[in-house]
Amino acid sequence: MELEKLGIPTQKVNQLIKTGIYDVADLVKYLPRKYYDFTKTIPIIEAKKYDGEHIAVIGNVMDIKETKLDNKRTIINIRITDHTKWRMNITFFNQSYIKNIIKKDNQYIFCGKVKYSEEYNNVTMSPLFFSKDIHKFKKIVPVYKKINRMDDTYLSDTIDKALRLVSTDDYLEDNIRKEFGLVEEYDAFRLFHKPKTLGDVEKARERFAFDDLFIFNFQLKNRNRSKNNSSSFKINGTPSLKPFYESLPFDLTPDQKTVFKDIYGEMKQGIRQNCLVQGDVGTGKTIIALMLMLVMADNGYQSCLMAPRESLALQHYYDLKEKMKDFPYNVVFLSGNTKKSEKKKILKQIELGEAHFIVGTHAVFSKDVVYNNLALTIADEQHLFGVEQRNDLNKKSNENPHAIVMSATPIPRTMAMALYGDSIKVQTIKTKPQGRKDIITKVIHKDNEIYNLIKDEIIKGRQAYVVCPLIEDSESEKMKEVESVESAYANIVKYFKNDRNIKISMITGDTKPDEFNEELRKFYNNETQILVSTTIIEVGINVPNSTVIAIKNAERFGLAQLHQLRGRVGRGSHQSYCILQTPNEDKKCSIMCSTTDGFEIARHDLEFRGPGDFLGTKQSGENKYIALMLAYEELYKKINNLTTRIYADPNWYEEYSFINDFELR
Repeated sequence: MELEKLGIPTQKVNQLIKTGIYDVADLVKYLPRKYYDFTKTIPIIEAKKYDGEHIAVIGNVMDIKETKLDNKRTIINIRITDHTKWRMNITFFNQSYIKNIIKKDNQYIFCGKVKYSEEYNNVTMSPLFFSKDIHKFKKIVPVYKKINRMDDTYLSDTIDKALRLVSTDDYLEDNIRKEFGLVEEYDAFRLFHKPKTLGDVEKARERFAFDDLFIFNFQLKNRNRSKNNSSSFKINGTPSLKPFYESLPFDLTPDQKTVFKDIYGEMKQGIRQNCLVQGDVGTGKTIIALMLMLVMADNGYQSCLMAPRESLALQHYYDLKEKMKDFPYNVVFLSGNTKKSEKKKILKQIELGEAHFIVGTHAVFSKDVVYNNLALTIADEQHLFGVEQRNDLNKKSNENPHAIVMSATPIPRTMAMALYGDSIKVQTIKTKPQGRKDIITKVIHKDNEIYNLIKDEIIKGRQAYVVCPLIEDSESEKMKEVESVESAYANIVKYFKNDRNIKISMITGDTKPDEFNEELRKFYNNETQILVSTTIIEVGINVPNSTVIAIKNAERFGLAQLHQLRGRVGRGSHQSYCILQTPNEDKKCSIMCSTTDGFEIARHDLEFRGPGDFLGTKQSGENKYIALMLAYEELYKKINNLTTRIYADPNWYEEYSFINDFELR
């Protein structure tokens, strides 16, 4: 149903469309990002306990004062008190009209964020809402992601109108809703947008969690039903494997040897591999992939290694090219940035079977790529790919290829089975390569201390990363304390200006591909010693000579992201350091300093974000479903049993087969 049916002006419609809201259904699905609970008012004497939080207070106005600043701005300061006889300052910036609305000796409810000053022992609030009608804002207030130039109240009223127009039909039968204790879909939307209690929000979240997990699980089971677990790719010999293994400058860990032997052994028996190889950052998953690709090449087959980002794919390409220099096999690279003339040549080699190892990004399964005899597909950092993308690559083979997915995001086997089917084999590498030292993680507040540590490491011949959350400085009041890549780069250049042997480079997501790859190449070769970047380097960059990563404004990153960034160092035999710079004490940083265990980090990360963070528009991709499974573990188990029951009964399946056409959120 069109937005115009709501009586929305064209200007407002265009604002919604720019946000990705095209119709009434989209508007209803635009879920709040958080809620303020103003149902209970706080006595002013207790307000300081809620420093930094949003609360509601009821107070009598004692006096109103307007202060005009030099730059024509104004501050309205109102003092209030309540039955506790304590006082609070209510401030309004650049809202002179307030003095004509709020009257002295009248009682109002004020809702907003409080700030307590220990130095002056006073509490202030800049209200989001206020009213003489005490009950008007004594409620749960949903907070939406800002839509350009659209007032929150207008958006909320528009969503309210949309709720009256959307269908109340539910695809779930009453008996399933009863079995799982779920509210109807329409009621879930209503509870999300107009909750009376936070318990209402949780009921809505549980319904959405069910829908997301049920549809995802149902569709995966459907795909896995048709999978054949036998392989037509015969392994007759591996003459290159021994010389390759002997050429490695290190010995494989016991875990690496076990994983390779298990996979290789089953391949020789003609058992198709549908395998998840998981291991924390730095445990050496990639070498297993390269050895399996070599096995395929020795037997006349092609292998494809797909990575989600060009920087990671290029690294795999260079690594494989180097390791294959003494073997008679051709390694090629494909990405969206491959030049037309080069791409034409590579496509011909792939089609004729002259390319044995194909490495690249999503381009490896584009329409114009025709494989000669693709027998093995490998998806690195698999959680950054969708299920369909991995399937699209596997469909490029005339037969049913072996499929390996690699992940540094550890998940339990039960969840892996939900994601990849009952036939999935989970191989876990826990031990790190011999000689690797634990990364020392610590918080350092001052730039000079960080740069002195970096300088000490560079003197030893090492290199360093400096990571920032922003590309350029922001004028936003909230972001004024956040250091950008551009600022950090300028400060570091200034700090090391007398050290001419120290070269510094900078990359971001805005860096042109050719320049980006050239800067990475120089860093790989130690032509530059410090690389300043955004989180673009968080996945797959492997420079064993790098021993320091300094993360600016570490409090701005999620735990999982901090852990991935930390994994860029500690990849050689030298002692490595992860430096977290943050202006204040931060619980995430404390956790990072206390553990390097990926499972532990993932558990804490979920606790920080909460299951609601993975519903609606906040998260997308497979990592969303992994997080939901962790958050609603018992619900997931019941859903898995339900979908098994549905597929076991043909009548049930026919009744619910339409779910295969649902789009995953």
